[in-house]
Amino acid sequence: GKVVNSVSHGVLEPTISKIKSLKSALEACIAILRIDTMINVDPDPPKETHDH
Repeated sequence: GKVVNSVSHGVLEPTISKIKSLKSALEACIAILRIDTMINVDPDPPKETHDH
């Protein structure tokens, strides 16, 4: 095949479809960043329970 103008050939992609795809990709990125943040968070240091 060869590269052609899709609009002049009647091939149209709805904007709604693109917006939904971008939203899904963004949600996936946010989820990955949240998981990464939870894994990399250092736990609180142990508290001293006895007096010296």
